[in-house]
Order: sequence, then structure tokens, then C-alpha cells
Amino acid sequence: MPASPRPLLAVLAALSALALATLLRLAPPAPRDGWAPPAEFSAARAGEIVRALAGDGDPRPVGSPANVRTVEEIAARFRALGLETRVQVTFSCGIYGTCATVRNVTARLGPEGPAAVVLLAHHDSVGAGPGVSDDLSGVAIVLEAARALAAGPPLARPLVALVTDAEETGLVGASAFAAEHPWASRVGAVVNLEARGTSGPSILFDTSGDPAWIARVARRMPHPVTTSLASTVYDLLPNDTDLTVLEQRGMQGVRLAFAHDVVRYHTPLDDLRHLDLGSVQHQGENAVALVRALAEEDLDEPARETAVFFDLLGLTVLSYRHPIVLAIAAALAVALAAAALLGGTERPVRALLAGLAAAALAPILAALPLLLAWLALRHGALPRPFVAWPQPFALAGWASGGFAVLLAAAAAGRWAGPRGLFAGAAVFHAVLGLVLAFVLPGTSHLAVLPALAAGIGGIAWARSRSAQVVPAAATLVPGLAAGLAIFPVAILLPPMLGASASILSASLVSLALVLAAPLAAGLAGRARLAPPLALLGLTFVACGVQAALPHATAERPERASIAYHEGPGGARWLVRPEHDALPAGLRAVAPFGATWEAAFPWAPRRFAFSAPAPAFGLPAPRLDRSSEDLERGGVRRVRARLVSPRGAPVAFLLVPAGTEILSLSVQGHPVPAPVARALDHWGGHRLVACVTTPPEGVEIEAAIRSATPVPVTLVDQSYGLPAEGARLVQARPATAVASQEGDVTIVTATGAL
Repeated sequence: MPASPRPLLAVLAALSALALATLLRLAPPAPRDGWAPPAEFSAARAGEIVRALAGDGDPRPVGSPANVRTVEEIAARFRALGLETRVQVTFSCGIYGTCATVRNVTARLGPEGPAAVVLLAHHDSVGAGPGVSDDLSGVAIVLEAARALAAGPPLARPLVALVTDAEETGLVGASAFAAEHPWASRVGAVVNLEARGTSGPSILFDTSGDPAWIARVARRMPHPVTTSLASTVYDLLPNDTDLTVLEQRGMQGVRLAFAHDVVRYHTPLDDLRHLDLGSVQHQGENAVALVRALAEEDLDEPARETAVFFDLLGLTVLSYRHPIVLAIAAALAVALAAAALLGGTERPVRALLAGLAAAALAPILAALPLLLAWLALRHGALPRPFVAWPQPFALAGWASGGFAVLLAAAAAGRWAGPRGLFAGAAVFHAVLGLVLAFVLPGTSHLAVLPALAAGIGGIAWARSRSAQVVPAAATLVPGLAAGLAIFPVAILLPPMLGASASILSASLVSLALVLAAPLAAGLAGRARLAPPLALLGLTFVACGVQAALPHATAERPERASIAYHEGPGGARWLVRPEHDALPAGLRAVAPFGATWEAAFPWAPRRFAFSAPAPAFGLPAPRLDRSSEDLERGGVRRVRARLVSPRGAPVAFLLVPAGTEILSLSVQGHPVPAPVARALDHWGGHRLVACVTTPPEGVEIEAAIRSATPVPVTLVDQSYGLPAEGARLVQARPATAVASQEGDVTIVTATGAL
């Protein structure tokens, strides 16, 4: 007799309700007004600080007049709070080969003595925009949090508020603090505040080495959004914050950020109008709670064991140590459940293999429609990672996940039966959990917890009186366990990583739903095929809606920075879009090529469209060698001065790959060996840069193992374009904006070191 579809529909409805509850719980809280109690954080008060610091909305790159004004305002506000305040003005070099005169602001609440908790943000912005979210919001949060903490009970440890400079140009301010500031020697933990968008929940997305104590302090956050998976993913990405530098000096800490509406990140639209005060409230509440919690921790000898952790619907944080042990326990429970469920069946091995095949194929089937749609749309509605309206494609991922599970159950149910489907799904989770526990332990809970719940539920099912009937609870409980771990990740991945991450979300959704597959095994006729076909139809309808939407709007634009470049080979205009299509209107102004290409030999990852431009005879940067000494072993020690005759603030040289450089310094300050991603970004060249170059230039000293002078590329860069560039700026459509450094003028030359 065919099974009733009601249990399946009931379980799917419950899991859908959980998904909706997860989405709602991920929303930031409402901002508190200015009447909030003094010891509590108020986004309204922080918003007033942001408005004052933003001023006229000018960008604040390091060394700019707006940057200097902001530093003075920040220091004055800390002093008004009665905190011991210092402005650290120094020259320093960072881990990316960039050097600058930086202005850090530090303020301390509480006496010297115990290792301090540092609350960290940066005040500089990129050249393209005002950087209101990234990271004036963080600065305002630091100021408002310091006020709230001073108004509350005394902390057991001092608080150091650290507002750094030149984060956007290579973490230089953080390097200066770590190397030179007297307070850097007594740091117990750091709370780093960042933003990679203008809205969204505040996520505790990374920890230093996944210390096991992080779950304890994270529980103190009033609305925690966190998972050890985020920390694992972040470690695999080529991203850094100021905390990266402090970690290299042995300091530990956590990173908080909100990261929705990434389309506005590092553009002119990262402004006051688009900052979500709910995100500020969430980040500020988290920051205050973390500082209070860390002040009570033993920060001298924190635990260093790996911990798996995740929030439970923003209510609290669950955690456990020894993920391998729990993965093994889950696998044993699943093995017992599978044996108990299949022991009395006619063909247990066939049933198990069929169920395992269905569970393993479901994530692939879920991703396939999204992958095909993305391939079809990547030259149209989805040409870049972050588009104006990615929500339909994200919805398609969820529909496809459900489609895949129901299709796999319909296809394999004939051979597996309900027990085989359940046992196969449980075994798949158990095996996946074991693999993740050994390879990426911070992600293992996505599979281990559902496997453990399935093992317990399967044993209970096998011992129940109605063992021949699929009890809804046997599938619902492990399904809920999977949903609690997986649904937040599936929701957050697309806004944080881009629309194509919906492909991965589809697979994750199928992983959460596959334990409900046994309820579909006994369906027949229309009840068997209608649900997967309906979900497949919803998938393609959502993709069709995505195809009809513009990928860029004036409120959510694409990026297309314009540069004027003059060098030995002549002059040209360069437009650097996010994808391989030039924004409409620009070809009417200049004869840009049909395809894009690497903008410079030393920047193979910076693609641009090129068009001839008039040469204005801008003076080129030069390298004046002042001395050269030949030492033992064929080592040449060279002193030279890098000068930008036209007064460009950014000047750098690039040493060819393969050159053996023993040491480098700028203005007498050593330049650290570059991180691997810096070498990759510059095509293997070694970068030596100053982003606050004075008129007289900067002195460079290098020890090179070479008997003859080494040819180098000299570059200087200034913000803005020559007057003739106004035509291109006007032709750039309203749906495109400059990003990162903004529109710039670049002059190159050759020299020898």
C-alpha cells in the first residue's frame, strides 16, 4: 500500500519553519536610541560619532588632509571621555612591502598592570570612497563602547582602544603599533572590528588559532552569530585585517564584521546613507560583551585546543572539544543503527548501498541546476560575484536542494526502502563527519551532529513497536540537528562570498534535508514525482527571475575604475571593470580594445580595457643612487632615493622575480619579507612602496646578491585624473563607480638598483 505523503510534508514544513526562523534570527537587532542606559551600547550615539567623523564625506587614505583631521577628532573624543590618550605618529613598513607615515590613536581605560584587552578598528579609507562602514563604523563603535564600559562596573583588566592608520594600504598602522608602541607588550586579547559591506549581522568570523575559550566568551554576546566553519573558511581565503599583524607578534583575538551589500564595499556608496544602524548596534553590543568577558579570562595561559562551535539561532553558542572523538562516537552510533535497521531485511547490503548512493548523489544533483544556470548567466545577469539583486539565485539554491533529495529518494527508494535510505544518509553523514574532523575540524559539526542524532534516532526506530513504519520523529530530529548547523551557513554564504556560492548552498541544503528522504520512499504516482518536479520548476523560475534583473543599478553598482597611465611606451586610458565587459558609453569617448588584458606585466591579476591617450609629459619617477658598496660574497649594498617629481603620494619600485634580496629598508625602517599572496599579486616581483611620499622622496637601502645593478620598474600614483579624463568620468554610466584606490594617474619609468 502506498505511503501517505502527510508525514513527509509535515517534516518538510517543520524544516522550512526552521529555515525561516534562522533567517529571521540572523537579522541585526533594532538600533538603541540615545536614551539607552549609560552602561549599554547605543547605535544612535555611535551614529552621531560616525556623522561627525565623516565630515564632508571625503575619502581618508593615509596621509590625506581628511585623514589627519579625523585623527585629531578621534583623539579629542577619547580625551573628552577622560581616557589616557596618545597619538602615535611614526614611519613604518608592513608585511605587504608598503611603508607610510601613520597616525594611530590609542587610549586606555584602567591602570597599567594586567595584560589588556584591545578593541581595534582603523580610521583610514580607500581612495575611492568615504569608508563609513569600513571602518568609521568600527571607530565609532570603539568610542561608544569605551564610553559604555567606563560607565559600567570596573573591568578586571585595562581596556586599550586602538584606532590604526593605513590598514587599507597594507596593515602598516598595526605594524607600527606592534613594533613600537609601549602598550603593545602587554596585550592579552584583541577584538578587531571590521566591515565588508554596509549591512547584515555582526559575525564573529575568525579566532586566533581556534582557542577553546572562544566559545565561553562568545556565549556572553547577547545575539551571537558565529561558527568555527567561518574561521576555517577565512583561513583559506587571501584576506587579512590588522589582527593578522598582531597575531604574528603572538597576540590572540577575534574578528567581528558585518558583510552584506558587498557591492558598496570600497566604493563611494560606502557612505552615511547606506550604513545600517542595526548592524552597528549588533556589532557594538557584541564588542562590549566580548571585552567584558575577555577581561575575566586568564589571558596569560589560554587554552589552545581546537574547539568546534556554532550559535544556536543566535540564542547561545554550543561548543565541544576533541571533534575527532565525537566524530568516531557518531560513526559508531550510526553503525549500530544501520545494523539494527537492516539486520532483518532481505537484502541489507543492497539497501544500504542504494541509500548511500542517494545521499551522496543528492548534493551533486542539488548543485547541478544552479551550476548550469550560473554558466548560462555569467555573461549576462551574473557576470561578477556580487550583483545588485542576488536573492532569486539564492532562493533557487534552496529549491534545488529540496528537489535533489526528493529525486534521489524517488530513484533509490525502490532498492533501498525507507530503512536503507535512512541508513545510507546516516552513514554518509558519519563518513563525511570523520573526514572533516581530520581535515577541517572546524567544519565537522555540519555532518557529525546530524550523524549522531541519526544514530540515536535509528536505534530508537529499530527498537520501536512500529519498526516497519517510518516514524516522523526518526527523520525530524536528525533533520533539525542538521538544519541548526547547516541552515545559517547556507543563508550567509551567498551574501558573504557572492552569488555563485548559492551553488554550494544548494548542496548544503540537500545535506540537511537528506535525512528526511525515507519519508518519500513509499510514495507512488503523482505523490512521488510531483514534489521534486515542483521544486525543480521553482528552481528554474527563480533563475529566470534572476536573468531578468539587472546585474548593476545606481544603488548597487558595478566597479569600473579609470586610470591614466603614461610611461616609456606612450600614454593610455585604462578601465578596470569587475568582469570582461566594458561599461556602456565609454567606447564612445575613447577607442578601447575589444577585450581586456593584464594592465601591466608586473600586475597580471589586474585586468583592464586599454585605449590610446594623449601624452601630457608628466615627469616620471626616478631613482637617484647615492652610494654603492660591494661586500663579500658578491653582495652589493645600494643606497638610493625614490622621488616623484610631480609630488604623487604613492611611489614604489618593483624588483624582478628571482633577484636575491638579503635586506630592504625605507627611511631606515626594515621592510619585512613579503607574504606569498603579495608576491603572487605582483607577478613574483618584490614591491617596495611608500604611500605617503614627501616631495624630497624616500631613501631606500638594499642588500642584493648581484655583481651588477638590477633593473627595476619605477611607479608613482596620484588620486584623480588629468583634466581630459573628465570626459571618461562623465561617460561612465550611473550604474558603475570607481573602487579601491579610485580613479588614478599612474606614471612609470625604469631604473636600476
